Amino acid sequence: MYLCREDVFSNMMEVIESLMSNVNRIKDEIKYSSENRSEELLNFIEKEILKTKESINELKNPFLLFVVGSGNYGKSTLINALLKDNLIDTTDLPNTWKLDIFIKSQREKLEINYINDEKKILNLQSGKRMLKEEEDKYKQSKKQVSRELKVYKKNTPNLDSMKEYKESLEEKYLYKSNVSQVKYYIKNDTILNDFVIVDTPGLNQNLVKGTIDRMKEYYRRSDGVIWIVDAQNIVSKVNNDIIDEISMLDSTQITRKNMIAVINKMDIIRKNKHEDIKKIKDTVDEIYKDKFADIIFISAKEAINGILKNDNSMIEESNIKELYKSIDKNFKEVSEINQIDSKYTNLHIMKNNIKDSITSYKRNLYNDISRYNEAEYELNKSLNNIKYTAIQILNNIQYDEYIDDINLYLLKNKVKEVETILYSSIEKTYKNLYTISNFSQIEEKDMLDINLYFTKSKNLIIDYKEQQILREYQYKNSNQIESLLNKFNEKKSKNTNEYEVIKRKIYSKKIDALKKEIESAIEDTLIAIEKSINNTRDKTFESKYLHNKQIKEHLKYINNIENILNDMGC
Repeated sequence: MYLCREDVFSNMMEVIESLMSNVNRIKDEIKYSSENRSEELLNFIEKEILKTKESINELKNPFLLFVVGSGNYGKSTLINALLKDNLIDTTDLPNTWKLDIFIKSQREKLEINYINDEKKILNLQSGKRMLKEEEDKYKQSKKQVSRELKVYKKNTPNLDSMKEYKESLEEKYLYKSNVSQVKYYIKNDTILNDFVIVDTPGLNQNLVKGTIDRMKEYYRRSDGVIWIVDAQNIVSKVNNDIIDEISMLDSTQITRKNMIAVINKMDIIRKNKHEDIKKIKDTVDEIYKDKFADIIFISAKEAINGILKNDNSMIEESNIKELYKSIDKNFKEVSEINQIDSKYTNLHIMKNNIKDSITSYKRNLYNDISRYNEAEYELNKSLNNIKYTAIQILNNIQYDEYIDDINLYLLKNKVKEVETILYSSIEKTYKNLYTISNFSQIEEKDMLDINLYFTKSKNLIIDYKEQQILREYQYKNSNQIESLLNKFNEKKSKNTNEYEVIKRKIYSKKIDALKKEIESAIEDTLIAIEKSINNTRDKTFESKYLHNKQIKEHLKYINNIENILNDMGC
């Protein structure tokens, strides 16, 4: 057993508001971009919630009651009786050129819609005057057709030709209003509390296309149909045509519309013999019993007169109260159950759609979080490996191997070899780290440019001052050897050793400085790589989701949404 619409609306809106509260908290965390998965999820969830909210809001709206009947069957009088107010002017001319929609409103007004989709809003009195002018134009054109036809009839008694001539006259003179729809916004606490009433001409009438399209649309949306029949004309081609029209419209619907047949003008039948009433009821039952949810026999004229005069006996005689009860039972109660059921279905669809999207999102997010952590581990491991490799290579540079070559040619070649090996290793490592750390499909423009130029080091060059020192010791040693070869043999050996010591000292100092320079350059490069990779990983992850530090809080709200959906029970 369902709750009433108000309670269902309140319960459903509580769920919607709770979901939106968590969505709005997530909104503040996201850095929007063209490929942000968190934004995509949020937009999808929000769209589903708002779509469902719009559907739930329909629980506050009145149902749509569709009134069908041919001209002169008392349709306008019936609507006045339903409204309990003499709102619509009743005339002998059938209203065949527009839709009338009656809506409850605290501000009374009349909205006139035209076939070109323009509209005009007026107060009730001004609007009704304008519509009367349209009716008067129609009456005058109708009179002109009648005059022309009367003259033609005197001269040409042939019925077939007269029918064709009448159609040509109507095409030529009959006024066709460009008003297609009129909405009456009125203060009314009767049937309009639960229904919007759509008073429509039959599809068999000569209507403009805009009116026919609107009529079909209202029928599609309607929650019930009142089909009015003149008790004096139960069996007629017009009635059969309207039945065919309703069947045609119903064939486009998933379920058949609930319909009530209202047999009007029973007051006229009562003036005759009671046998006629029984005969009419038997005929109606035989023809229409399988086509309608209920059949009510009334006098709309007696109903509205009794209401206006506050004459209860006339109201009872009209049988209008039975129609009120039938509308409640067959339209309001049934529509309420169907509508609530429909809203629960929509809520269930929203629940499954959102849960499926969250499941897919979390699967991808968890995979990328794992990848994020693996990328951080791989970065530290790779940088340490490069440092170890560099130390091993530098330790292989021995002093003695390069001491004897004053132009450092061998050392320079070795340094070039070291430069090539380390550059290749660092570049390959950086590209690999960049690939596993980039969560975006677009390559970053600020990708680091790796440069190693060890061979340009000043420590591979003997500068002028150092050359002077070496030449000085070399020249001094050479002269002493020549002049004191015999006398100062011991001194000569000492000077020769002194030259070698100075030479070794200078070269050793340069090699040590070169090693430190290479170590420093590698350290700076690795620091730059670490910064670049960390920046790429954080920036692209944030671009795809949000900042890594916000993930825990982010997932809390995502889980809240899932829990709310799981607790819905639909």
